[in-house]
Amino acid sequence: MSGNERCPVGGERIDENTARANGAIVVVLLLASLVPGLRWIQLYLLVDFGIKVFAGFAYSPNCAIARFVAGLLRLPIRSAPAAPKRFAGAVAMVFLAAALVSWFVLGSDEAFFVFTATFMACALLESVVGFCVGCFVYGLLPEKVSKPFVR
Repeated sequence: MSGNERCPVGGERIDENTARANGAIVVVLLLASLVPGLRWIQLYLLVDFGIKVFAGFAYSPNCAIARFVAGLLRLPIRSAPAAPKRFAGAVAMVFLAAALVSWFVLGSDEAFFVFTATFMACALLESVVGFCVGCFVYGLLPEKVSKPFVR
């Protein structure tokens, strides 16, 4: 789901099916991060989402894997505005940072699991039914808040 048309979307486009494949990869990595010795995986995800938000989707390792998977599955290319997905990536970074701080700094397994489960639910919605929670929220934002995500 793309952002509301009242928000700026710009000319940059992404493939919706690749985004869904990326959501599935994120779900798998988040599940793996629930194993106590593998919680560092969320640090990798934080870096990957940082790359998506600040450098671009083309430079993200997870997006490269998702493009490969979408190609293997012969999923058709469905063009969508990139700005809402960039905003969703920034929100993902907040959840990942909160989960990591909860566990590494505060030592709270409960908060770690709450942030991880919430983010995992959003990634699962993206991958299974194509509903991007961050994109939906982007559509509700005033233009001056959403404009920085347009390229």
